[in-house]
Amino acid sequence: MFAHVPPPAARPGLRGGAAVDLGRAVRERSHRAIPAHTGYRRAVRVSQHVERRADIAETEAYDWRIERITLPDGRFGVVCYFYDLSERQQLEAALRESEAQLRATFEQAAVGIAHVGLDGRWLRVNRRYCEIVGYERDELLGKTFQEITHPDDVDADVSQLRKLLAGETDR
Repeated sequence: MFAHVPPPAARPGLRGGAAVDLGRAVRERSHRAIPAHTGYRRAVRVSQHVERRADIAETEAYDWRIERITLPDGRFGVVCYFYDLSERQQLEAALRESEAQLRATFEQAAVGIAHVGLDGRWLRVNRRYCEIVGYERDELLGKTFQEITHPDDVDADVSQLRKLLAGETDR
């Protein structure tokens, strides 16, 4: 059993469903003929490819794997799997962009912003927050909010934290 499928650039009309259907058909046939537990499979080549398609103005990413198999009757064959990674790579790129925007918003905000852990330790603070409380970032990250809060306000702040953790308030 051997199948040759030309690369995407050589088959501009073949996209999405047809490629997935071909892979699914090969997988279904090979899994029925050769149970996974028989040990008849051996990976020959695994590769990943990313290409910019000018004809559809998109970037495609796919992974492929070729396996040499031994059929139950002793004959050899080849199975080729194609995995479309395009959507996953697009989602990862969108996530990276979103995280970069969040970081920029956090760092460049005109107001002080801080993240505090459940134990009261500063996890993340922006430059403006450091200016407001009068500490350098590294110095502040080594402290808890209780250490820089006026003693008269600590009990009220800890009480508010407990309410927040108990779900009794959202502020």
